[in-house]
Amino acid sequence: MGLAPHTDSTLLTILYQNNTAGLQVFRDDLGWVTVPPVPGSLVVNVGDLSTFYPTVYLKA
Repeated sequence: MGLAPHTDSTLLTILYQNNTAGLQVFRDDLGWVTVPPVPGSLVVNVGDLSTFYPTVYLKA
C-alpha cells in the first residue's frame, strides 16, 4: 500500500516511524530516497502552507 508522489497540504505533518520503512523524500540531486526508520523517532514534514510564511525559511 502506498500513495502517489505528493506534497502535504498542511503546515506540518508529524509521523511516528517505528520500524516501518516506506517514507521517501525527493531530492533534486538524487531523485526519490528512502528515509531509513529510526525506532521510536518522529519525522516532521514541512507542508505547503509553509510557503505563506515568507520570513521563515522552510522548504516543503
